[in-house]
Amino acid sequence: MSTLTLKQVGDLALEVQTDHWTVRIDAPLDKGGTQTGPTPTELTAIALAACKAMTVLKWSNTKGLPVKDITAEVRYEMAEIPRRISEMDVVLKDVKKQIPAELHQRLEAAIDACIVANTLKHPPQMSHRVE
Repeated sequence: MSTLTLKQVGDLALEVQTDHWTVRIDAPLDKGGTQTGPTPTELTAIALAACKAMTVLKWSNTKGLPVKDITAEVRYEMAEIPRRISEMDVVLKDVKKQIPAELHQRLEAAIDACIVANTLKHPPQMSHRVE
């Protein structure tokens, strides 16, 4: 099992720091944060888009067809009861024109099976402790 540690660095801001990178997570101004990083909700949408985009990059490299200059755009919709993301839509731009048409279906299958997508489709067991 991997472990990441989040530490409070502001009223609502948290920071994750490893030996190689740092990510700041914060709340928007209207929710009492300082808006110095993405919210946990935005991170969820970002994670899905990044997973799908990185899958394109890895898959295409294994096929000897490295793609360049792609863009991932993610839109998400919120639901109220319970409060959650109810819909996410990822658009991967400038990909198909770089991949032969006969491989599009295989690429779509690989993208659909990225780890974050599989995690959302098959939710992990979750727990928490307050110490």
